[in-house]
Amino acid sequence: MFGRSKNTLINELDWQAIPSLEKGNQSLEEMSLVIGYYDNYTITKSGHLIGLISVTGINLDLLSKVELEDLFADYNAFLMASLGSNSDEVHQYVDLPIPVDMTDYIRHEKKRLIDEMEKENPNVFKIQLMASYIFEHEKKQAKKGMATKKHLLALKVKISDQSEEALNQAQAEMTDKLNQTKKDLEDSLADYDITCHILSNTETREIHKNIINFNGK
Repeated sequence: MFGRSKNTLINELDWQAIPSLEKGNQSLEEMSLVIGYYDNYTITKSGHLIGLISVTGINLDLLSKVELEDLFADYNAFLMASLGSNSDEVHQYVDLPIPVDMTDYIRHEKKRLIDEMEKENPNVFKIQLMASYIFEHEKKQAKKGMATKKHLLALKVKISDQSEEALNQAQAEMTDKLNQTKKDLEDSLADYDITCHILSNTETREIHKNIINFNGK
């Protein structure tokens, strides 16, 4: 599912019903809706390309009643422009707990520890304290003990048939749709400093891995 060539993916596209779960008797690949990945997008067994946009959150608790009304009005305008009554477009919003990646922070703490150890008169107590923090953070990272909430907007494009041309056409359409949606959302909510990021292939796979095996067990 994760390392197939483009031609293999095209040959295995199946425009059938979504797989059913038979009390866990099927393999993960049989139960999964995902066939594989193409460019930065996911190919599903229902014959769609799926693209993801990560959106920063807005703390509603910090907004006044008037600000909340303005926010919802701006967001409603965005939805009406994207999902008007004559549109077949579908938006799916997903909030997921994602393990915090502490790699860069731990690396920085290790550098500080080394710098302290290399001083002419190192502070032994400080070294022990810093080492204990690093150990604790590495343990939490390994067990995925810290999480943050990720806000995702999923868009889909239908792949018209099982040809390579149709797959490339769907890819181009998805790229345009994601870029336009990202721009529209940022423009509509510009007053709230939100930022949008189109997920890469690597980031999308990481999302899927966390959904399947969040606790690392």
